[in-house]
Parts: sequence; C-alpha cells; structure tokens
Amino acid sequence: MLKTLKIQNLILVKETEIHFGEHFNVLTGETGAGKSAILAAIGLIMGDRTDIHLIGKHSNFATVEATFQNGITIRRELDKSGKNKCFLNGQITPLSSLKSIISPLIERVDQSSSLSLFEIDEQRDILDTFANTKEIAKCYTESYLETQKLQKELQEKKLQSATKSRDLAILEEDLAILEDVNWKEEEETSLYQEHKRLVHSQELTQKIENILTILENNKFKQVHLLLEGCSRIDETLSSLASDSKSIQIEMSEIERNLISYLDRLDSNPNQLSIIEERMAKIEQLKKRFGQTHAEMQASKEKIISQIENLNLIDEKIKELEDIVKTKQKETEEIAETLSALRKNAAPQLASLTLKELGVLNLQNANFEISITSQELNKHGKDEIRFLFAANLGSPLKELKTAASGGELSRLLFSIKKVLAQKAQAACLIFDEIDSNVGGQTATILGEKLKEIALHKQVICITHFTQVARFATDHFLVSKKETNNETLSSIKKIEMDEKEQEYQRMLGTI
Repeated sequence: MLKTLKIQNLILVKETEIHFGEHFNVLTGETGAGKSAILAAIGLIMGDRTDIHLIGKHSNFATVEATFQNGITIRRELDKSGKNKCFLNGQITPLSSLKSIISPLIERVDQSSSLSLFEIDEQRDILDTFANTKEIAKCYTESYLETQKLQKELQEKKLQSATKSRDLAILEEDLAILEDVNWKEEEETSLYQEHKRLVHSQELTQKIENILTILENNKFKQVHLLLEGCSRIDETLSSLASDSKSIQIEMSEIERNLISYLDRLDSNPNQLSIIEERMAKIEQLKKRFGQTHAEMQASKEKIISQIENLNLIDEKIKELEDIVKTKQKETEEIAETLSALRKNAAPQLASLTLKELGVLNLQNANFEISITSQELNKHGKDEIRFLFAANLGSPLKELKTAASGGELSRLLFSIKKVLAQKAQAACLIFDEIDSNVGGQTATILGEKLKEIALHKQVICITHFTQVARFATDHFLVSKKETNNETLSSIKKIEMDEKEQEYQRMLGTI
C-alpha cells in the first residue's frame, strides 16, 4: 500500500505531501490543475525515465519520495543537468533494480494499458495470473532454457567429434612444439645477457687482454717487498705493508679470474648461433602461444585439457544425450501440466469477464480465450489469444480488430476486476480508466472500483462525479495564481467540500 507521496518542484507543484487512504482514493480537479504532476511522480517511483522538463522553475532540481506500508521508501532526484539519482531506503540503487522492487507494490492502469491487451504476452500473463500458474510457468521456462542450453552443448560436442582426428593432430603438434622448446621462466633474461656478451666478445677480449698486460707489468709486488723491508726498520709501516700484501693478493686473484673468463669466452665459437637460434624459437612460440611465460604455460595447460576432452568426446556425447532426453521429457511434462491448468482456467476467466462486461452495459458482448497447440517455446506449448465481439451475432475476432476504445477500456477494467484478488500489486493506480464511457456506466465503474478497494488499495484519477462519490478518500487538485506564477495544490477534502467539488464536476457551479 502507498502511504505517502512527497513531491517537490515537479511541473506546477512546488511542494506537497499526500497521505493516501487504505481503500478507494480519488483525485479530481480541472483539466491542467496538476494531476499530471501526481501521475509523473508515481511514474518516477515506478521506474520511468527522467525528463528535465518535469522540473519546476523554483530550483534546478526536483524530488519525489514514496513510502509504502511494508517500510520501503523510494526516492528519485532529478537535476536540470540531466543527472538523476534513485534511492531505496536511503541507499543509492540502480534504476534497473527499481522496477523489480516496485512491481509487487504498485500497478498502473491507464489508456495505454488497454492497448497492451493487444499483446500476446500480456494476454498470456493475464491468464497465468488468473490460473495461479505463474510459478509453474517460471519453472517451465527455466527447464526449457536449460534444455536448449544442453541441446546446444550436445550439438557443439557432435561437431567437435566430427573433426576430432584433425583437431587432435593440430593440438598434439602444438603440444610437441611447446614441450620441445620447453621455455623456462626467467630464461629470456639470461639468454639476452649471454647474447649481449657474445656479440661484444671481440671487444671484451681486446680490453681484457689490455688489462692482463697492465697487470703483468704491475709494480705492486715490488712496492710490497720494499714496504716489508721498511716495516722491519719502522714498525709503524707494518699496516701499510700488510695492506700492500692484500692488494697484491687481490690483483693476482683478478688476473686469474680474467684469464679464466677469457678462456671461456673463446672456448665455444658456435655459442652465439646457438643462443640466437634458441631466442628465435622462443619468439616464434610467443607469437603463437603468448607473450609471457605465464601466458605460454596457460596455453599449454589449455591444449592439454582440449586433448583430454577430445579423447573423451564420444563418452561425453553419450552422457549428454541421456541428460538431454531426460530434460526434454521433464520440460514436456511441465508444459503439459501448464497447458492443462491454462485450458481449465480460460473458460472461467472468460465467463467472469463477460459477467463484468454485462454489468458495464456490454450485455451482448462475447469474450473467449482461444488456446491452441504450437511448437514448444519458452512460454510453453500454448498459443493464447483473446477473442472479442461487442455486439450480438458479431463474429469473434482478435481484440485489435474487434474492440473500440471504450469497449477496450471496459474489457480491461473487467479483467482487472476479476484479477483484483489474484494480482500481485498491493496498490492499483487507475488513470482516467472511465474515459470513453457514459454516465450510467461510470456509476457502475465507481461501484466496481469500490469493490476492488476491498482487496487492494485503489488510487483513481477521474472526471466523473459518479465515480468520485464511491471513494473513501477524496483529494482535490487545484491551481492558483500567486505572485505572477501558477501553482498546483493537492489537499484531502471533507464532505462539505466534496459536495462543492461534485457540483463543479457536474458543471452546475
């Protein structure tokens, strides 16, 4: 139930707060008084897209907030910059999530809803609501889609099996290449360093030979011997003599290491070509299997998995065939059950709808729900169509060719009346559902709306006194010229004000 609707700076409404009653609420007022602002506010709460033209002139933003009996509060904020925000109980929530949250709370019925009756999906949804088959329909759809998914997987497996020999040969060749090269982690770095050394080996050889020549002619040994002799005379020179000995030892060690390095540098003249060949193989692998060692390992693991799967493909096909067969049978059984429930409910829904149409001065109308078999799809095996004839002796036809605007409105209302106790939404919004009907029919509509309000909260915008008189709570929408601006106001009116409003609606004042 919608308890409170707050509106700020929306169209002509500067600020208002409406507290709706639990049963039958009507909103009346002159054309252009501001009822559209209330409808726009409710539409925003229901997830309609924002329009900056809805924002009034009192600021650059507008807000709408609705509080429901179950404790849910929804708030929409509009900004002239085009930005808007949606809040659920104070927390920002995506607009895409709002519709699923709001659908159990509120339903809008207007002239466009009448046109939705033309849609096959809407007709099927109405029948499923009446037949209490929405859950089994959902179960069927899930089973059907799962069957489709399994059938697609089975087909893919059969295609893989058809090219199994060719694909295995390709995969095994790729695996052999990877295993033959056997690229190790961090190997590229060491190869690069070794390649750089070998490319510059001539330069290195020349420079190291020069260093060795210098070391061979060094004077450190002579310096050391002289210092040792001096230290025997003057002990204060002992530390220098010791340092010179260490230097002499270190220089000798450097000389030995350089000689060894030079021997290794010249030991394998083919090493450069070996290194370059190895680097080329790795580059080829990188082009085919991944730029990094980790990517290449992942490719290798994927190839191994694909080989294993191909080797087991025939077993998997047999297993899938059994699963698909079982799932198909399950889906068909659910479809049969769903179809039987729909076929049982269809004449009941049609009969009750006809009864309501008779009350609404369409006593000679005829209404049937046709259910014929079709190929299984995600909605079942039933092709459901509403057939209607407004006059005695007229042939039944599909709604789009059989019903006028007024007849369609009354048919929609009759269906909503029948579904009142079954429909999910706790609040029904009727926007001028009484359009295209006469005064006598409007009285009956008012009675029926009051009956619906015994089970659901009803909020109705009407121009008929005959409808308004049945309301439990009456809200008057009016506009005033204040300080050179036009503002809309909404207030709940009591009995004496109601009578005055009825007289205005009748045109007697």
